[in-house]
Amino acid sequence: MNDNYKDYKSDLYSAFIYRCTQMTVENGFTALMTPFTWMFISSHEKLRKHIIETQSISSLIQLEYSAFTEATVPICTFVIQNQNRTSIGEYIRLEEFKGADLQPIKVKEAVKNKVDYRYSCDSKHFKDIPGSPIAYWISSKLRSIFNENQKIGDIADLAVGLFTCDNNRFLRLWHEISNLRFNFNISSVQEAQLLKVKWVPYNKGGTFRKWYGNQDYVIDFENDGKEIRELRRKKGQSYSLPGYRNYFQSSITWSFVSSSHFGVRYSPKGFLFDVGGSSIFPSKEDFKFLIGFLSSRVAHYFLSIMNPTLNFQVGNVSNLPIVKKKRGLYIDKINEIVDLCISISKTDWDSFETSWNFKQHPFLTYRGNAKTLEECYANWADHAEKQFRQLQKNEEELNRIFIDLYGLQDELTPEVPDEEVTVRRADRVRDAKSFLSYCIGLMMGRYSLDVEGLAYAGGEWDASKYKTFQPDKDGIIPLTETAYFEDDVITRLQELLILMFGEETLAENLRWLAESLTMKNNETPTERLRRYFFDEFYADHCKMYQKRPIYWMAESGSKKGFRALFYLHRYTPETLATMRFTYVQNLQEKLRQEQKRLEQDLINPDLSAAMKKRYEKQLKQIRDQQEELVEFDKKLAELANQRIALDLDDGVVVNYEKLKTILAKIK
Repeated sequence: MNDNYKDYKSDLYSAFIYRCTQMTVENGFTALMTPFTWMFISSHEKLRKHIIETQSISSLIQLEYSAFTEATVPICTFVIQNQNRTSIGEYIRLEEFKGADLQPIKVKEAVKNKVDYRYSCDSKHFKDIPGSPIAYWISSKLRSIFNENQKIGDIADLAVGLFTCDNNRFLRLWHEISNLRFNFNISSVQEAQLLKVKWVPYNKGGTFRKWYGNQDYVIDFENDGKEIRELRRKKGQSYSLPGYRNYFQSSITWSFVSSSHFGVRYSPKGFLFDVGGSSIFPSKEDFKFLIGFLSSRVAHYFLSIMNPTLNFQVGNVSNLPIVKKKRGLYIDKINEIVDLCISISKTDWDSFETSWNFKQHPFLTYRGNAKTLEECYANWADHAEKQFRQLQKNEEELNRIFIDLYGLQDELTPEVPDEEVTVRRADRVRDAKSFLSYCIGLMMGRYSLDVEGLAYAGGEWDASKYKTFQPDKDGIIPLTETAYFEDDVITRLQELLILMFGEETLAENLRWLAESLTMKNNETPTERLRRYFFDEFYADHCKMYQKRPIYWMAESGSKKGFRALFYLHRYTPETLATMRFTYVQNLQEKLRQEQKRLEQDLINPDLSAAMKKRYEKQLKQIRDQQEELVEFDKKLAELANQRIALDLDDGVVVNYEKLKTILAKIK
């Protein structure tokens, strides 16, 4: 491949297409079925130019992205003629017709009838678009837009991000580490070295989201990224770090891979960036204009022409045309709308505890005069809906502006469907669960009713932050099916609700939370909430924290004899011993007493058959749990005696492994 097909070696099928053109007699035809990525992505650009300059595409059918069920790649089928005098070909585009069954039907229709998804196109026109994509369906108006205007790459610096060679070693989700080791306000590499920082924010792409957000990861940049540099050199990469000159500068970032849509986000200063979070570094003058343009339907339309695959490459974004005409007429309006869009999206992102700028739960932020959780939720839902509609309206106004700037009124409309608006609306189930998670954070001391944001995430404990509500003294919250302990999770939840809303609304608030989670027949609110914490909370927590939980659940086994949450950042080598003596052995004694009571009740000759059966079932469960607790106590003693220390810098995966014999599996 290197010796004979150097220009086409990015993929074996690319070399195969080229070889077929060499084997075809003059004026002869080659018919092929291949992935359609050769038509668009940059690694196949030389193949496209070879075909455009020396061959002729006689016909081409581009199937819907996932229509060919036997293949795991998008498919096209085409005929190349070995001549270049006549370059007009026939093209059929099946992108809008979903499903394998519809493809042959639509092809036959296109052959027999005049349809709007069949095109005649001169392949020489493909050179009008940067990268020469096989964009057979575009108008002459669009080709002139690409030909006559500057490109983003002419006015801004674009950079592919860092490839660490070992993300497991160098990346963490921000909540895994100690907050004392994390700095998200660094302005330059010189400042990072001066302050000797270890963890800094890292743009890694993420799911489709516009304007602001997807700020989840941090990277180990200690000593100017010395360890990353050394590993890169060892793996055959350059010792210098890609994009280094732009580190910590504010930027526009996007996700390299997306499910369908292109969404850019404002990234404030302080970040490094990944291959999957490639970035643009415009001048201050062009910054907001470019965010507005790249968030518009116009930019996505252009990208779909250059590369309709789901990979948004730096080269594609760099080649987007930027108009200068009439720009001055709209610039103030664009800047105003962009500022508002970023503000709405940032507020939304920071409303949930997975943001490092989270202050308090939105039920409290938007509480107003509400006296109950139900009223708080209604206020939050009203606010979220207004923000959602405002953002949608803003995006549609931007679309109108850019459609006018580019003169594309005949090709695009400004409407933004609900599913493309990327701020969250209220959701009673999700939001009730997030409120309960926030309450666990208050019990653990991660949050406080007296200070905004993180009260404790590593370092020295500051008791002065907790006046209104005292966190659990040992950072361990037992989860039981029956109220056995003073610091029982339901008892503490009730304390919090009374502090927040008063005792007179406690029953109403407990019922609202329980009904949000769906109750069983004859189940009381406290029973439902207890069942949620006991059986469901940990799975929700693991999902919220992307399988890197900060509250870990100790679990005795399948009989559910003992479960307790403890806070990773408050863990010490004494935590397991405390858990064993204060909770596990205490629970064993309580279960022994419960067993004796049931055994006494079963002696009662007046006991009905139904009650006897019920008591026998309970007795068997208690005996099984006691057996399980004996074994669990041994495991706990073994680990407690080792006085295992955890290093938060190692992250959840490494640390969880050290205690896995007494922990629930991460779900």
